[in-house]
Amino acid sequence: MAARHAAGRAGSSKCPVTGRSGYLRWRSALHEQHASDVAAIVRGVGYDDATIARVQDLVRKRGLGTDPEVQVLEDALWLVFIETQLRDLAARLGASERSLLEAPLGD
Repeated sequence: MAARHAAGRAGSSKCPVTGRSGYLRWRSALHEQHASDVAAIVRGVGYDDATIARVQDLVRKRGLGTDPEVQVLEDALWLVFIETQLRDLAARLGASERSLLEAPLGD
């Protein structure tokens, strides 16, 4: 989690593209950058290739919805978002926190 946070600090706070397809490309590129960054971090402290590959899969969210460990990580990320960023996002959007949490998710 700390490695993902450190890897994602630069550049992930604002999406530099417009439109859904641009956003999806940007998000995919971030996943790949985070996976590369985390691999360097865990390799640097001596983890084996299999563990590094697994951590990269978790960071890329491969298996979301089918892999329990990926789902736990995603759930934890959502809880951190709700705790640390939801209030600011709601204020910027002029919306209530409740309305953002109850909004239907896009596909």
